[in-house]
This record gives sequence, C-alpha cells and structure tokens, in this order.
Amino acid sequence: TQIILPRWSSRKGASKELSLIWDALSSDIKRHEEHHAEIARNQARAMERAIRALPPQRSCEAMQELVSNESARGIDEHDQLQAQFDRVEAVNFQRRMLRLLKNRINGRTGAK
Repeated sequence: TQIILPRWSSRKGASKELSLIWDALSSDIKRHEEHHAEIARNQARAMERAIRALPPQRSCEAMQELVSNESARGIDEHDQLQAQFDRVEAVNFQRRMLRLLKNRINGRTGAK
C-alpha cells in the first residue's frame, strides 16, 4: 500500500522547536494513515470472505443482488470503522500534542 504523506521541503533555518513539532506531527500522521490502510485491507479481506461464502443462486441476477448487498454492507462497515478510528485518534492526538508542547515549554522555563 502506497501512502503519500506531507514533506517539509525547506527545513533549513527553522527553529529547533518548530523542527521538533514537525517531527512529532509527521511521525503521528504516518502512524495514523498506516492504520487507516490496515483497516481498509482487513475490511477488504472480510468482504471477500463474505462474498465467497454466499450460497449458489439460480441466476446471475440473484447472485449479483446478494453480492451487491454484501458489498454495500461491507463498505458501510468499513466507513464506520474508519470514522470510529478517527474519533478515537482525535482525542489521543490532542493529548499527545498538548503533552509535547507542555514538556517543551516546561523545558524552556526550567519548570518541573
């Protein structure tokens, strides 16, 4: 699976703080998108198994209807799983970024 991620093309001259934030954000984006791809692969395999398990039908039209219904169900489930992952990630992302920024600010001021 190829995932295209953002890149910082002109990092030269950036502050250490900005570089630290970018590195943390970039790493988190990569992990996040790789998990979306994993969800999609798993759901595709589940859909294939479900379609292969369909019982024989008397006509192509009847089989096509079963396949279409199973495909629609699988796509709906996929979309729900992706949305659920994004909801959980949004909460965790905010916590991770706030913790990173807090640690960085505390490091500057010498606070513990």
